[in-house]
Amino acid sequence: MTMTLAELTKAIQQHIDLEMDAEVAQGMAEHALGFFGFYNRIIDNALEPTDRNLFYMFQD
Repeated sequence: MTMTLAELTKAIQQHIDLEMDAEVAQGMAEHALGFFGFYNRIIDNALEPTDRNLFYMFQD
């Protein structure tokens, strides 16, 4: 199962902040998707604290 940049951008806007600017949401989506490359998971300890917080925010 894959998620496109557009799908993740829309999900961020709908579930994190309905008033979030599309460019901000897309930047967050690009940042998150950039960690995965060709993989569908990432090891938690490989993340910097700020990046880990971003993923925890997505999880909530």
